[in-house]
Amino acid sequence: MSSSSEFGGDSGRQRFDKALNENFDAIPKLFDGEFGISTRLDGFIKEFNQAGGIIASKEQSIRTQLDKNTKDSEAASRYIESFEESLRKRYSALDSLLASLQRTQSSISGALANLPGFTNSSSKS
Repeated sequence: MSSSSEFGGDSGRQRFDKALNENFDAIPKLFDGEFGISTRLDGFIKEFNQAGGIIASKEQSIRTQLDKNTKDSEAASRYIESFEESLRKRYSALDSLLASLQRTQSSISGALANLPGFTNSSSKS
């Protein structure tokens, strides 16, 4: 189905020209007056630009979210630093324990090597 048959066969340009020719005096009413395009557009723009309007509200919302994100990021950084410090302490303690166990193993191996009849299987060739 073509669009020209839906609208009586006239093109959009033809319908526009016909409306201008038949209702030329009504054109100012389209733009002016209580229900005109300019009045409605002005009201619409005021909703966006006024104090507490749509733009101010969105700006405040974005600032609030930015502050929250900053605080969350700082909290995450503190947590990571704390967790890293905790891991460093644990690994340091583990390293000390391992060194202590190696000294104990060396001491026990030395004491056992001095016992009569004890031979170390790794020293056999």
